[in-house]
Amino acid sequence: MLVLLEHIQEWGDKILDRFGLNKEYINLDIFKKIVYIVPDLPRQATVEITNICNLNCKMCPRHIFKRPERHMEFDVYKKIIDRLEGIEEIALIGYGETMLYPKLKEAIKYARGKGFRVTTVSNGYFLTKKKIFDNVLFSGINLIRFSIDCVDGGEGFGHKSNEDVLHAIEKLRVARDREGLNFSIIINPVVAKWNYEKIIPLIRWAERAGLDQVDLAHFNQIVGGKGGLSPDAEIKLYKKIKESNFKIKVTSLYDRYFGFRKIGFRFMTKCPMSYDVVYIRQDGGISPCNCAFPNVVYGNIFDEGIKNTWDNQKFKNFRKHQQKICRKCTLFKLYD
Repeated sequence: MLVLLEHIQEWGDKILDRFGLNKEYINLDIFKKIVYIVPDLPRQATVEITNICNLNCKMCPRHIFKRPERHMEFDVYKKIIDRLEGIEEIALIGYGETMLYPKLKEAIKYARGKGFRVTTVSNGYFLTKKKIFDNVLFSGINLIRFSIDCVDGGEGFGHKSNEDVLHAIEKLRVARDREGLNFSIIINPVVAKWNYEKIIPLIRWAERAGLDQVDLAHFNQIVGGKGGLSPDAEIKLYKKIKESNFKIKVTSLYDRYFGFRKIGFRFMTKCPMSYDVVYIRQDGGISPCNCAFPNVVYGNIFDEGIKNTWDNQKFKNFRKHQQKICRKCTLFKLYD
């Protein structure tokens, strides 16, 4: 199989060279994911730098994990990063607000200095503070997602926003362009019953603000309760968005049902998460998924290390039986 894939890569390169196209369009790693060949290491490691948050969103599963709320010690963080050689991307995310982490700028710079691509997620509330704004702006971050669910403040169910937060995000884009910096700013709303009619106005705002992308997240009913839309209502919204022809790029779970991505998800019977990502807790515990399983630990980066954990029997069993274990997960399908 690997020999065949290498031939496909070689043929693809020749075709692209013939027409002067970018070789990134055909990549051996993509073909490996389609046939679910486990890579030597995950592409991304999500590092839980904090699980402290200033909000208490009803659809957030923080309350069910029942772990002490604290920041990761910076020395521990550096030791974790030092043990992730060979991984492409570090996502500084956890079930908390990353801008509350006292050494966020230092954490980003440390990982970037090791050659990693670094991303993070924030609700944006602390971007209104000048010191934090400047720290984020000049941190060297590659991509930042803002969890904003609407432009009118919200009703207390999801990620609330206010005019100050929205203005700070707009200012960040302006400052980025003025300084000639190169990082992406993405709005990442959770689509649910309470903000169903607020999504298109949010996309319009992001487009006017000159942001890079809106990435619509599906409401995860496994951990968030019954606030999700019916499949028909959600797909109807996604179709309406596609037909609106926004200039800003908009992505959603709906995209997985068509074309190449549908094949990559094995027609919605397999999820690439366990072939692509690990979640690393503050104690070094390694989980197979950051969506609903941070309490499930299959190894520890300080004991077994990333490679041995990635290849151990627990991870293999999770991949083998993921359709049963994750049967209700939104990464597989929209569900009622």
